[in-house]
Amino acid sequence: MGVTTKSICGRILTAVVIGIVSQYIIKIDCLILIGIATAGSLLALYRTEFLYLAIYALVGLNFTFISPFLFVQSGRELVFIGQVVEQEPIQDQSRISIKLKKCLVSPTSDRRCSLPVEISKSENIRLLGKEIVIKGRITGKSMSRRKYRFAGKIISVRENSSIFLSMIGRSRAFIESTFKRFFRNRIYENISSGMILGGINRLSTNDRLIFRDAGILHIMAVSGLHVGFVMLFVGALLFLIPFNRHMKVLLVCAVLLFYASLTGWRPSVFRATVMTMLFSLALISERNVKALHVVNVTALIFLVIDPLILFDLGAQLSFAAVYGIVILYPQFKVNYVDPRSNRLFRIILASFFVSL
Repeated sequence: MGVTTKSICGRILTAVVIGIVSQYIIKIDCLILIGIATAGSLLALYRTEFLYLAIYALVGLNFTFISPFLFVQSGRELVFIGQVVEQEPIQDQSRISIKLKKCLVSPTSDRRCSLPVEISKSENIRLLGKEIVIKGRITGKSMSRRKYRFAGKIISVRENSSIFLSMIGRSRAFIESTFKRFFRNRIYENISSGMILGGINRLSTNDRLIFRDAGILHIMAVSGLHVGFVMLFVGALLFLIPFNRHMKVLLVCAVLLFYASLTGWRPSVFRATVMTMLFSLALISERNVKALHVVNVTALIFLVIDPLILFDLGAQLSFAAVYGIVILYPQFKVNYVDPRSNRLFRIILASFFVSL
């Protein structure tokens, strides 16, 4: 990795950290941040250094929208309106992920809030894609958690006005019901649903121990590998259809976005989806790009959308694995793989180094 790339990565990370820290301490008004982001974007057309100013403002703006400190520190029960973006069965319970949209501070006023929370319910009712009203308190102050715990109850449930979220909910329900009809055994049903949609917690404690001892527990955690399988499957189907290359690439990207939505936008899946789309964009525009630059741009997109993902362990490990492959694999290939050796042997050796 060259000096220039290191310098750019360092400046981007500095802008992200300054955006988070300054908003946590100073709390700059959102309108000012919008003005800074707009000015920085326009000035970046003349001098690229102003792009870091725009990144700082966007990170600060998103941090303000998703920061739960005001609601956490209030210490009293409040009424929130949000939409269920993920529902994961945990044996006889359900862990529900909700993207809050509004906080009803009083009967006559509300406050906009945009942050993810989790609530566990003993009733296994299908709520994915629906809009719910909940009453309670947001707990947990650790910035290392992307989803804050919510202690309270569900007041009402209604259909979401978003057609896309309703379609996601129905698609997940169709997949799970199909496996339920096909497999008579509850264990097989949970394993199949977990491998497609993700969810280690679908398994009982004993089953998880068996998978762990066998060394295959990771197949229940949806990751970039699953995105690769979906891409290959869709690509193979489109190979038989007489579309032009650009149309096929766009269809693959659309399917990957839909699959990422089905899995609840898990960091590893979202990362692989964004990287695939960036490589596809380079393919359509007929430009050669370096894999390291694609990873850097993907990380920047993550940080601008959700600055607190910087403290998420899953995202850290996901990007660490990709950076390790992109940076270290070429060194292994140069030093240990003989280009004159058998092709099958080179493929096996390459797979071994990537797995490391």
